[in-house]
Amino acid sequence: MSVSRAGPASYLSYMASVTWRDRSDRHLDHAALSIASIASSQSDAWAALAAVEHEGLMVEGQHLGSGPAAVERLAADADVVLVIEDDPQHAGVVVQAARRRAPYAGIVVVMPAATPGDTRGLLGAGADALVLEGDGEAVLIAAVRAVSLGQISIPRPFRECLDRPVLSHCEMQIIALVAAGCTNTQVARRLCLSESTIKAHLSSVFRRLGVRSRRKAAAAVFAYDDEFRRTILSSVGPIDP
Repeated sequence: MSVSRAGPASYLSYMASVTWRDRSDRHLDHAALSIASIASSQSDAWAALAAVEHEGLMVEGQHLGSGPAAVERLAADADVVLVIEDDPQHAGVVVQAARRRAPYAGIVVVMPAATPGDTRGLLGAGADALVLEGDGEAVLIAAVRAVSLGQISIPRPFRECLDRPVLSHCEMQIIALVAAGCTNTQVARRLCLSESTIKAHLSSVFRRLGVRSRRKAAAAVFAYDDEFRRTILSSVGPIDP
């Protein structure tokens, strides 16, 4: 293995014979993937790249740096992007930028911990996989394999994040108004309900969405598919708080 540095990005280059194929026809027993990492910790980035290289999955590894600025150095034809961050909101910003830059790449997020709300937000931003640091290298390698074949990989406890939450019509109306910036008082007035009833419904919505705040609840709604968002927002008429 040889390491060279060119500007702000660092590269790992390997001697390998690679023939480009459509992702669905790629044989993963040969080093065939171009993988870029965006991480706040350079040591974590190189450790992740080394783990993937050890499995023979990678023909070129590249650490681009940290934050959204690093995304500007991301090649549009990258096969896999590793986003290694501690903060889920920061990771979401990087994922969203990386998805715009490399629309066909598999994006794997590595974090110390996450909640269901974090997971929904990351999937909505464009991530294809979530790996928790404590799960080890084997899970990271499995996630890289999965996304390179167009699959989604998330920890089993978060599998409900792939399903739409079941909300009552009243709950949909409340979360739509909350997402529009209405206070509990304004929501209660609009729906002709008491504030205590609104708070009780919000607690139920938070539980179903796996979040703990109004802001994260609104973000979770917009992290789902277009049909779900339209269903939520159309549950109320024009909103004028």
